[in-house]
Amino acid sequence: LLSLWRHRAPGQLIIQVTDRCNARCPQCGMRSTEQFSRTSLSVDYVKRVLDAAIQRGISMVSFTGGEPFLYPGLQKILSFASGIQNLTVYISTNGTLIGSPEAKLLKKTGAKVQISIDGSEDYHDKFRGLKGAFKRSSWGIQQLVSADVPTSVVTTICQENLDSLPWLAEWA
Repeated sequence: LLSLWRHRAPGQLIIQVTDRCNARCPQCGMRSTEQFSRTSLSVDYVKRVLDAAIQRGISMVSFTGGEPFLYPGLQKILSFASGIQNLTVYISTNGTLIGSPEAKLLKKTGAKVQISIDGSEDYHDKFRGLKGAFKRSSWGIQQLVSADVPTSVVTTICQENLDSLPWLAEWA
């Protein structure tokens, strides 16, 4: 995992805490591992990686997956990371599992959130392979905004959703 930061912008680290995900996005690399058991990193391992990364000048970490809200140690690693000075923490998520408790946790730990929304409701649900994903992600965004958690919408742009980008920008 520590080698990942060398391939990203200096000072950034992305940690894939789990392979587990509730979506079935056709474009996602997680789909290629469906025949294997889903795995998650141990909390202690993530803490050791963060400690080593900080010593190497990392100033930003993004926890991703799979779906990080399916990672059983998320609260522990967010609490740990929030105690590290000058470390910016992001969660990259599909947003479908965020409710008020999750928003409060993110606010308390100072994490910022990136939620994937890829177009209109029908397109997004198909793109994410999860019926109701758009409504659930929208609800998650509303919970985050209500809790005053810095939230960004990220979009995978492709030929199929180019026409919906103006609508998506207005929606966001």
